[in-house]
Amino acid sequence: MFITLNKLKNPPQFKVSVRSIRDRYTPLTKKFRKRMTSEQKASGISPEMSELDVLMEELTGMEDLSEEECGGADIYLRLRGSSNIFTYS
Repeated sequence: MFITLNKLKNPPQFKVSVRSIRDRYTPLTKKFRKRMTSEQKASGISPEMSELDVLMEELTGMEDLSEEECGGADIYLRLRGSSNIFTYS
C-alpha cells in the first residue's frame, strides 16, 4: 500500500547545512559552465535549453554578479553571520 508524504501526520524534516548545499552546488555549476562553453565553441549547434538549464544559467549569472560586487571574495564567506543550518519541513 502506498502512503504519500503529503498525507503523513508528521512529515519528515530535513536539516541542511551551508556546507552540504555548497558541496552539491559547486560541481553542478562547474559541469553546467563546462557544457555551456563546449556548446558555444561547437559550430552549427543550437540546442534548446531545458527549464533546468535556464535556472542554472540564472543562478550562475547571479553568482557572477555577486562575485564582481564583492571583488572576487568567496560567496560563502558572507553567510558566516547567518545561521549555518537551515531546516526544511
